[in-house]
Amino acid sequence: MDLCKISPEDCLSRTVSPKKPPATNPTPQKKSSIDPVTPDSTFSCDPKTSNLTLRTTNGKQHILINWQSIAFTPSGYNPQIRCQQVSARLQKFQKEGRLNPKNITSSVRTYKIQKDGGSIPYSLNILCLAKSSSDAAAKICAEDGLIITLERGEKPEQILK
Repeated sequence: MDLCKISPEDCLSRTVSPKKPPATNPTPQKKSSIDPVTPDSTFSCDPKTSNLTLRTTNGKQHILINWQSIAFTPSGYNPQIRCQQVSARLQKFQKEGRLNPKNITSSVRTYKIQKDGGSIPYSLNILCLAKSSSDAAAKICAEDGLIITLERGEKPEQILK
């Protein structure tokens, strides 16, 4: 999974041509080719593939996440559903004016898996939105700040760089 920070300085991506379907693995372009995120930037799941979270700024689409993993499918979250949910969260945060790269952080969230009549705690890394940059530095997520749950073994530090 490729996840770029939401800023032109940090995001390596490529412009999606409306005439050709995007490549399976997006090829990074030079940073200068990325339009800055503006208040009217939008986030959406590509209607053609349902496997790409796109950021549209100034009429240009940039691949933000290429959903390939099926790791969460047994839990009911196939790549298309994850694309729709994460795109909707990013769009909501953008619309509310809360999507600031300095407020994106990582944390650990514990889920409960039902097994053999009981529940087993299962912890996974997440990327989330903090209320402030100081909360982000302390890895404190806003209560409604979940952006994405990472797969077991994915390192948030690598995704956020």
